[in-house]
Formats: sequence, C-alpha cells, structure tokens
Amino acid sequence: MAMDYFPDFSVAELLSLRRDASEALVSGQLTGWRSGDASAERIHTTHPSSVIEMVNNSLYLRDPDTYPLTNALRVRRTTAQYI
Repeated sequence: MAMDYFPDFSVAELLSLRRDASEALVSGQLTGWRSGDASAERIHTTHPSSVIEMVNNSLYLRDPDTYPLTNALRVRRTTAQYI
C-alpha cells in the first residue's frame, strides 16, 4: 500500500522534487540535517533514491493511471505465524 508522504504538495511540486532528487542521485549527493543540541547532536541523511520512492508513492495516490508504481512487489506466498 502506498503512503502519501507529501500530502500538501501539488503534482507540479512533486515532479520538481523528483527531478531534484534524481539530479542529486546522479551527482552522488546526500540530503542531511542536524538535530539536537551541541552535547547530543545527530546527523540524519536521506538517500535520494528514498526520496524518489516517496515522491512516486505520492504521485501514484494522486493519479494511478498516469503515475503507476513500478517498484511494487507482488506477494507470492504467505506464511502463518502463530504467537
């Protein structure tokens, strides 16, 4: 099931974001940001391919005929798990 990671974005904004992420992927860039204060700082990175996948999911939910999911995996077998 696809999830809309960008509910407030228009289709044009999503396409622009996907283009920017594709260019970052080709150039080898990572998107990073820092969180926390100086004593407990963490650096978070997001790979551009993850951003592209999130944008594709959002586009699919807006118009599935125009933007089909190409990375969706079909469930081939299920296994019962007893707890």
